[in-house]
Amino acid sequence: MIYVDAFIDKIDKMTRTGQIHAVININTELESISMPSVNHVPQGIIDLYCKVRSLEILNPYHFELLPIEQFRLMNDRYLHFATINHTEKLGFDIVQKNVAGEWDIVNIDNGFLITYTLGSFLTTKIWRWIYWGKEIWREEL
Repeated sequence: MIYVDAFIDKIDKMTRTGQIHAVININTELESISMPSVNHVPQGIIDLYCKVRSLEILNPYHFELLPIEQFRLMNDRYLHFATINHTEKLGFDIVQKNVAGEWDIVNIDNGFLITYTLGSFLTTKIWRWIYWGKEIWREEL
């Protein structure tokens, strides 16, 4: 998917220009992926993890995209795939696909719906946190 390439390019450019400090592990070969205890993985997630093994943005605000080996099924419905601010666990709600044919992305601890699509998460939501420190994992006050 095009947004995955754009996300990787943006991370690379911002790291090279010193706007963020990030460590990204790119898959150099096309790899097949399998997720623990999950069937029918949405294509966007497959596209992302075929290209990116893991990512950690250290500053200005912390974000970690976990490698698949560290995914954990929580509360029998959320697949923990990322952590924000060292404490906020984000998960894919794998109970059912939404109207976009994807898994909702939620805050595992409070159930707050962050977005319906991975594309929205990678192109908009995560940058609200990285650029401005907006707490995307809960209702804005």
